[in-house]
Amino acid sequence: MSHPYIELRNLHAGSLSRDLARHLYTRQLPGTVLVISDKPAVMVSAIRKQWLKLLPAVQRELSSTLKLARIQELGLAALRVEKLHMTTQPIQEAPGHDLYISTPDEVTALPPRCHTVYITCPVDDIYFNTLADEMPSNALLVRY
Repeated sequence: MSHPYIELRNLHAGSLSRDLARHLYTRQLPGTVLVISDKPAVMVSAIRKQWLKLLPAVQRELSSTLKLARIQELGLAALRVEKLHMTTQPIQEAPGHDLYISTPDEVTALPPRCHTVYITCPVDDIYFNTLADEMPSNALLVRY
């Protein structure tokens, strides 16, 4: 059985939501994202705030570049930043979102087309390994 790529991230300075938003921006691939948090309502607000701070930076870079390929790439990135839909609702009740934030107890199954999972709260090794077993081999499992 193949496992997803596992990344262990440590926060040395700065906020978890800032690090997660920047990491998520670099990981913008087709598919959904799951964030496992012990406080989903707080986390969705913090991630949304940090996520929206990325848009002016992308637009600044877009306005200062002259290379056509880079302009197209940044234009698509800006569009993805604007259109990302986040929710704390259960996956079954809110299909079609791009980013789901749930507690470990609420996660009964991965979202459809899920390629990235962030674990931002303590979970035991059994939970972690079960989650890794359910993920596709080309996915990323990030543990803070």
